[in-house]
Amino acid sequence: MDWEALAAIATTALAVIALPVGFFAYRQLRLGARSSELDAMLRAYDLFDNEEHRRARRTVYNLKSEDLSSLDVDDLRWRDIEHTATAMDLVGILVVKGLVRKELIMERYLDVIIPLWDKAGSLVVHRRKGKGGIAWRYFEKLYEEAKKYAEDHDLPTEYKRLPLGSPDKDVKKDT
Repeated sequence: MDWEALAAIATTALAVIALPVGFFAYRQLRLGARSSELDAMLRAYDLFDNEEHRRARRTVYNLKSEDLSSLDVDDLRWRDIEHTATAMDLVGILVVKGLVRKELIMERYLDVIIPLWDKAGSLVVHRRKGKGGIAWRYFEKLYEEAKKYAEDHDLPTEYKRLPLGSPDKDVKKDT
């Protein structure tokens, strides 16, 4: 047997082994990426859906315009605004950095993100001026992404919120 034939057999054998191994490695990388996205998505969903966040969100939704100018950092409502803005900022990081696909958040929480910023955005900007920083910039970016998503998908960008009490109070049950 000559060397060229032996080299051809070795190359063919290597290709037969390398192709499935490469395919398996590629598949594992994709599964790992999906798993990471799933973890990030579940974290985002938890930030939206846990009871503490929902309670803080209710406080923000129920703020009156005249309340906003009189809030100080010792006010419990301010703590709820901070809690809400921080949670939205974390979700914004996940979306803006591409750790969670935007549509996974927007399809479920578009009607939460837009009215929250509409209500609390001026306070966020006010805090930035006072602190001289970039506080909650990803919350603002999340809001911008939400507005763009709504416009691109012909969805409403104005949401009227009823004053919220208990989440179960306003829901009519089928009888």
